[in-house]
Amino acid sequence: MAQRIKMVKFLDTFPSSDFDIRPVDKDLIREIAEVMLEAYMDTPDYEGETLNDTIKEISMVFRGYYGDFLEDASFMGFDEDGRIASCLFVCNFKKEATLTYLFTRKDQLEKGYATELIQAAENALQEAGFDRIALFVSKENKPALNLYLHLGFMEIPLNTTSLDREFFNEIREWELTTVSGPDE
Repeated sequence: MAQRIKMVKFLDTFPSSDFDIRPVDKDLIREIAEVMLEAYMDTPDYEGETLNDTIKEISMVFRGYYGDFLEDASFMGFDEDGRIASCLFVCNFKKEATLTYLFTRKDQLEKGYATELIQAAENALQEAGFDRIALFVSKENKPALNLYLHLGFMEIPLNTTSLDREFFNEIREWELTTVSGPDE
């Protein structure tokens, strides 16, 4: 199993999307599972799951195995042909909004679906009273790590129990200064 890290982001507000984004429809579990399985195959996170395994995993998310499933903050993106292109599931894990799964069909990668779904979730989570979102990601999943960093997520130690905005901003400022240099 791949080593995972925790990342956190304080929520921002975003304008409405031009993408076809809808709340997760639990009745489409088989179609969602097909997209999820195809998205994870040949990645560091794939562990030989079958379609039935994937359906069971999604069912566990919906039933609260990873914390209460936050339906109002979980979304699906549809392509121009009306097919599911990407999905995002958010759960309330130990009183923290947690991006539990985000996946995109391989033929729809690099089109902005993941970003749009995360932004929709951020808007919904703010409306629900949350101020941040967390996630766990495999260190080996470089495309996901790069996306999350680009969107403002920060890696935090797994033993951190509390992260306040001032500390978060100090880390972010240090990273920006270190990466780009103080005069750039």
